[in-house]
Amino acid sequence: MSGSQFKEKPLCAVNSAAVPNTVECPSCGAVLEIWSDEVRCKDCNTCVIPNR
Repeated sequence: MSGSQFKEKPLCAVNSAAVPNTVECPSCGAVLEIWSDEVRCKDCNTCVIPNR
């Protein structure tokens, strides 16, 4: 197949802006950006799992 056969970009080539969730650390109150299911607090090293 040649590239000229495709008129549109495949869905995987479309950029989408990922936006993190923000949550407050329950131990020290630091505001954390959550990009996955859990994160460690940068200030006190507490494991934070956001409510869904």
